Amino acid sequence: MKIQEVDKKIKKLVGDENHKFLLTVSGGADSIAMLDVFASLGYDFVIAHCNFNLRGEESDRDEAYVREMATKYNAPVFVNSFDTQKYAKHHSLSIEMAARDLRYSWFHSLRKEQSCDYIVVAHHMGDVAETMLINMLRGTGLRGLSGISEKAGLVIRPFLSWGRDDILYYLKSKNIDYCNDSTNDTTDYTRNKIRHNIIPHFQDINPSFLKTMLENSQRMAEAELLYFSKVEELRAQLVRVEGNELFIDIQELKDCIAPKTMLFETLKHYHFSNKIIDDVMDSLDGLSGKQFFSPTHKLIKDRNQLIIYPSTGEEKDSYTFGGSINEPLNIKLDFFDASSYKIQRDKTIACFDADKIRMPLVLRKWKQGDTFHPFGMKGKKKKVSDYFSDNKFSIKDKEDCWILESNGEIIWIVSHRTDERYKLDNNTREVLELRLL
Repeated sequence: MKIQEVDKKIKKLVGDENHKFLLTVSGGADSIAMLDVFASLGYDFVIAHCNFNLRGEESDRDEAYVREMATKYNAPVFVNSFDTQKYAKHHSLSIEMAARDLRYSWFHSLRKEQSCDYIVVAHHMGDVAETMLINMLRGTGLRGLSGISEKAGLVIRPFLSWGRDDILYYLKSKNIDYCNDSTNDTTDYTRNKIRHNIIPHFQDINPSFLKTMLENSQRMAEAELLYFSKVEELRAQLVRVEGNELFIDIQELKDCIAPKTMLFETLKHYHFSNKIIDDVMDSLDGLSGKQFFSPTHKLIKDRNQLIIYPSTGEEKDSYTFGGSINEPLNIKLDFFDASSYKIQRDKTIACFDADKIRMPLVLRKWKQGDTFHPFGMKGKKKKVSDYFSDNKFSIKDKEDCWILESNGEIIWIVSHRTDERYKLDNNTREVLELRLL
């Protein structure tokens, strides 16, 4: 593969302007090839390496090699060492998800600190196929079938049209070494089982299987845009929201074009399993009063409507996080390029100027004496208790309300009002979006 193709792809993704890039380099073949390509093309970049301390001497070897390569290319290198196992245990995450949260949270912070314009990840064609197959196994629906996108906010992946063989050929032709992660050769993990045991069989049938999957991914991404546009249109008609409670008219649900799909797309945000959603669907013509539970919510089948609301239970008063969380609320955290971001008037979505936010964020219950600067009030400070009174919050509403903080200051009364000081303005380059699912 010619590196000029990558150059064209980069310019297509970010434009022809001069940019500074944050290259995420693990030391493996993919990221080392990416590093050499960006150096050969003359781009301005810095290197970021994560040591997750999961593979003992191998982890330290990878770090040392990345530092060596940074010296070779005369590039600044930044290394962060994580206690990944401790983080995973504390946040009840798998090791893979913990590592993802840790690295992307740090990448975005480092990008701002080093005044980089974009974060570059070395995902390739094989990663797309593996991700699509994993998502099919997990039953994630159409969204999962779109695989990995070339651009997500300020994260770009310009190597998706390269296969693993292309990368290895490139490194061999330039006599460049790389580190091998021994865990990639095992079949202990789902992704490795698919890589070593499943994909080769597909390639026996279709030697161009990886390219075909990449093309399928691109088609699915287009289809996904149409699908979710219609889903949101129908959901706005079906779902009525009152505080923390949702109401779905049963007859309207049954009359819509795809009732089970609409029920799935609504209830999945509240952690109801596929099996439970099937049971709810089967109950629509049954007697009133039947109850269904997810880890976070309760659903009651009333005479003519479904009622969904948060479950009661013991919970902490404060949660600290640097990425998406699912406890006590399911909040998805994303970064977007401000030039293409469209503000959505939805109380479950809050957007902020990312450069004004300091990580980690703190989600907590409100307390007496809390103040903030409500959006739209031109910077005037207001007590949270007064805001509650003005908006006729009940005692239960106040007890259920969550506050989001950055650097000790309230930025969002979740699902109600953001803070004026952190709003988007003409100088905003990157948007931090928090979506309550």
